[in-house]
Amino acid sequence: MFYQAVNQVSEKYYDNDTRELNFDSNPQVEEAFDLGIQAATSGTTAIFTEAWTAGLQNGAFAVVSAPSWMLGQIEANAPETAGLWDIATVPVGSGNWGGSYLAIPAGADNPEAAWEYIKATQSPESQLSHFLENGSLPTTPEVYDDEELLAKTDEFFSGAPIGKIYTEALLGVNPFYIGPDSGVIGAELQAAIDNVDYADGDPAAAWDAAVTNVGNALGN
Repeated sequence: MFYQAVNQVSEKYYDNDTRELNFDSNPQVEEAFDLGIQAATSGTTAIFTEAWTAGLQNGAFAVVSAPSWMLGQIEANAPETAGLWDIATVPVGSGNWGGSYLAIPAGADNPEAAWEYIKATQSPESQLSHFLENGSLPTTPEVYDDEELLAKTDEFFSGAPIGKIYTEALLGVNPFYIGPDSGVIGAELQAAIDNVDYADGDPAAAWDAAVTNVGNALGN
C-alpha cells in the first residue's frame, strides 16, 4: 500500500528541481507512509504470502493493487475464480513502481547475439504481441494507440478492457526525480511499516524511527 501511494506523488524523496533530499519534509511521502501504517494495523494485508494465495481462492480479499503483469499470477493462483474479479483504475491517480532491466554480462560468449535477441524481443511489435498473449504492458509509445492494444479484454476479469485501462493509466503518469538513494530510502520506510505489521512495532513512533533509520543507512 505504501509503495502504491508513494509512487503516485508529484515529488518523491528528492526535490524535483534542486535534486536535494526532502523525503522527511515532503508531506506527500509522509501521507503515503501513514496509509501504509493504516494498512499494517488493519489486520487485512497478506500479499505474496501463503495466506494471500489461499485468500485469492476463497474470496478473502476485497481488492489488490495489480499492475498488468500481476493478472496472470492471480489467474494462476486462483483458476476457479474466473469471472469473479473486475478491474478499475486505481484511486487518486497513476503511479509507477519502476520496471525490469535487461543486461548482457561482461563475460558473455556471444554479446552480439544477445543484443540482437534483446532488440527483437523488445521491439514495439514484439512487446505488443507479448501483451496480447501474456499481459505485460508495452514500454514502447509507438503502440499506445494501437487498436489491438486498446481493444484487449480479459474474460477472467469479467471482460475488463485491460488494454484501455492500463494504457490510460500509463499515459497519466507524471514523472518525478529518482535520486541515487531512492531505493535505500524506500526500503527503510517500508521496513518501518513492516515492523508495525509483523513485529508489533509502535505505529505512533514509526515515522520518526523510519527517518532515523534512513539517516543511518545514508551515513548522515
